[in-house]
Amino acid sequence: MSIWQDNCALLAQILRHEARQNPALQRRLAIVEVLWERGFMPWQALVESVEAKLEPGIFGASPRKRLWNDLHWLRDAGVAIGYSRGRGTTGYFLRVASLSEPIRTAFEQIGRELDFEHLERLKKVPGWRKIEAMFGMIEFAYDVSAAGRRSLERGE
Repeated sequence: MSIWQDNCALLAQILRHEARQNPALQRRLAIVEVLWERGFMPWQALVESVEAKLEPGIFGASPRKRLWNDLHWLRDAGVAIGYSRGRGTTGYFLRVASLSEPIRTAFEQIGRELDFEHLERLKKVPGWRKIEAMFGMIEFAYDVSAAGRRSLERGE
């Protein structure tokens, strides 16, 4: 068992700190977030959406090449990103079906309970602040999960 299996909160804290200082990681996290929110997106629209979330020009002078490199990095990291050439569904997408059933069910429930007025307010929040909040939520979910696991281990 590694230190990271028992300390996801520590890993999330390190990742959050790194994301604040690393534009490449900010872009990559934003790519996943945009694909999760919007689904199928051609590369130009994906770049524009990520830049709108973070800052214009975050992809530099060669956005297509940088996006390709980021997508390759994310895929190597285990993020299931696909590309479709289907009519009406052309572009990159996040393969939600690759998520485990409990995680997919949780995401679907969250989607049903979304407060759309709150989402409109969130559009005005800077991208880095949203990423920071996302890691806070991950830490919270891990803490709740760890507490439940400890209760089961003690037979409570």
